[in-house]
Amino acid sequence: MREKELNIFLEALFALKNAAAYTAGDLYALLSLCRENAFLGRVWVLSENMDCTAAFKAAAHAFFTYRGDEALCAAFIDGFGKTDLDGQMAYFALHEGRVRSALLAAEQSLAQKGRLCVALGAICRRFRRPHFAVTAGKEAKLWIVDLIFKIAAIGILVAVLNQLLIRSGREEQAMMTTLAGLIVVLTMLITQISTLFDTIKSVFGL
Repeated sequence: MREKELNIFLEALFALKNAAAYTAGDLYALLSLCRENAFLGRVWVLSENMDCTAAFKAAAHAFFTYRGDEALCAAFIDGFGKTDLDGQMAYFALHEGRVRSALLAAEQSLAQKGRLCVALGAICRRFRRPHFAVTAGKEAKLWIVDLIFKIAAIGILVAVLNQLLIRSGREEQAMMTTLAGLIVVLTMLITQISTLFDTIKSVFGL
């Protein structure tokens, strides 16, 4: 949708530029020559009830899905008609370049979304396979059980050391032991989370 809108606006700029090159008229006169364009046709209709600049912005607000493209259109009309013919031709070229850049960004975004959809589709197909689902389920359970046992072992060890140190009057060392155990557990969790993120990145090619 965004690509289509930008292409129509780019065609509108071409039409206005050609009309301005051969017609010595104001924006209203140019619109009357270019109203066959889908966007400029809307501007032409709105210009009967408001000035052309306001009509241009109102048409852009209703036409563009992406607000950044609306702002691009508004920036164009705000500076239109303020120089001589050569300046106007350079002004058209400037904004044509900006629209082309926005169009390229839209195409790249669409391609990236397409690759993401393909990757998600592949993952969904794999998960739909019974053997993969069973294997993945077993691996997930084993991973969780292993992690729980490791954390429990560290917790028991820290608790025993903590009690021994407290009974021997070494409260500060007992506190340090507790903090050390907490840091070890957090490090284990962070490592597992990092592994999960790395897997996601490898799947989607990020």
